[in-house]
Amino acid sequence: MLDNIRIGNQITCLRKQNKLTQDELAEKLGVSVQSISKWENGHSLPETTSLPLLAKLLNCLIDDILIPPIEQNASDCNYAQVVVGEFGEKPCTLYENHPFTKTKICPCDVEEDVLAETLEIWGHTKEVKSFVMELEQRRIKGKKIWYDENLNTIFIIKTFANECGGGYPENDNLIGKACHCNFFNHLKEFYPKYYCQCSAEYYRPMFEPMFGKEIECYPFKTVLSGDDECVIGIKLGGK
Repeated sequence: MLDNIRIGNQITCLRKQNKLTQDELAEKLGVSVQSISKWENGHSLPETTSLPLLAKLLNCLIDDILIPPIEQNASDCNYAQVVVGEFGEKPCTLYENHPFTKTKICPCDVEEDVLAETLEIWGHTKEVKSFVMELEQRRIKGKKIWYDENLNTIFIIKTFANECGGGYPENDNLIGKACHCNFFNHLKEFYPKYYCQCSAEYYRPMFEPMFGKEIECYPFKTVLSGDDECVIGIKLGGK
């Protein structure tokens, strides 16, 4: 059975090894940047017809993409760094020891007044575009929020460390200054986007009451993976 997460991580590693941005890879493949992001986040897999060209662009075999090594070499792409000491005597990966990985529950809670105001707005709008427009006008959460009708997805640009607790000013790079997660913001290496799934799930309580449990919350951009901002996608059901 194919492992979407490992395949996505492998595509990210190979893309960075070949010094390609997501935009460049998307253009060469003739697909959208959103498709590349979904592959790398483990939310979907490349179409079979895209695999030969994808392998060529990444200078590898198709099997190298679909059957990545179980233990990936961290030096290949600065991902999956192993740490020792902080979590016990035995080496362990940061992702495996993140509280969300173990519980699938984000340890951070959306403020009760934000949840109440979000429900109040939905109560008198009852339509996605108007609902999101008012969320943006009221600055309910995040730096910016908008709805992409073609993708049926609500996007939220996070306000970095100001939004939920911290930042790591001692770490003088974008991750240290911008990442809100005190589990990762001391790092100076880039990590895959799926490490920030917890941050995406943080927003679930805001939207699940209106759109149901089938919504898909995912990290679209993250400073932890080298992007210049953190953007969360809330994919709605029904399309």
